[in-house]
Amino acid sequence: ANVGTSVTNTLVSMAQSNDRVTLHRAFAGATVHDIFNMLTVLVLLPIEMIVGELQGDGGPLFWMTKVFADIAMEHGEKGDDPLKDKSPTKIVTAPLADAIIKNNKYIISALSLGAPAALTATWVNETQGCAPLNIRRLDIEGLDFDSQDSRALLSRRLEDMDCTRFYCVGKHLDSDFKKIDKKAHEEKLIHCAGFISGADEDRCGEDDACYMNAGAFYQAQVVNNTIIQGGFTQSSGDAAGGIIALLLALLLLAGGLGGLCKLLR
Repeated sequence: ANVGTSVTNTLVSMAQSNDRVTLHRAFAGATVHDIFNMLTVLVLLPIEMIVGELQGDGGPLFWMTKVFADIAMEHGEKGDDPLKDKSPTKIVTAPLADAIIKNNKYIISALSLGAPAALTATWVNETQGCAPLNIRRLDIEGLDFDSQDSRALLSRRLEDMDCTRFYCVGKHLDSDFKKIDKKAHEEKLIHCAGFISGADEDRCGEDDACYMNAGAFYQAQVVNNTIIQGGFTQSSGDAAGGIIALLLALLLLAGGLGGLCKLLR
C-alpha cells in the first residue's frame, strides 16, 4: 500500500502541469511523501519478516491488525466479513469487475500457502485396507509373473491403500479446501483416524488437520483447478484471461487519470 500510494501522489501532482510554480510545489510534496513511504517500508518490512519467522504468526503489524479484525468480527463467525456488501465503491464497481473477471480467491489463497508436506507413518492399520509398511503399494520387485500365487499377491497389493504417508494441513489451508468445494472436502478427504497411530496424528499439532490424501486433493482442487470462474475472460484460461483483464484495467486507469487531469485544469 505504501509503495502504491507513492506512485499515485506523483501522478496526481502532474495534474498541476499547467502552472509551473504549482507543479513545482506539488511534485516536491509528492516526493516528500514518497521518501516517507519508502523509509517506512525499509524499516517496518524487515522487522515484520524477522519477527514473523521467529514467532510464527507474524510481526507487530500483524498483531495490531489481528486485534482490529477480531473486534470487528466479535459478533460474527470466524471467517465472516463484517464489512461485506457495505462498501459503496464495491457496490458500484463489483458488477463491472465481475463481468470482466471473477476469481476464486480461495484457490489463490491455497496456492500462496503451498502444498502440504507428506510425513511418513510409523504404524499403519492393516485391517483398514492399508498395505503393510514393509510392502509399499506398486512394489512388485521379486515377483514371478508366471506364478499364479505371485499374480494373486500383485493383485492384492494393487488394491491395498498406501497409508505410509499422511499430511498435516494448517487451519487456513483446510478452510480454503472447504470453501473451494465443500462437498469434495466432506466426501473425498480421508481423515487419518483409524489408519495410522495416534502418535503420528499428534505430530500434526492441535490446530492442524490430519488427512491421508491431502496431497492428491491439493493437486486436483487447487493446482489443476481454474482460478477464473466468471466473466467474459473465463473462456480464455487463467493466463490469457489475467493478461486481458490487466490490459483492460490499465486502459481504464489511464482513461480515469486523463479525465481527472482535465477536470483539475
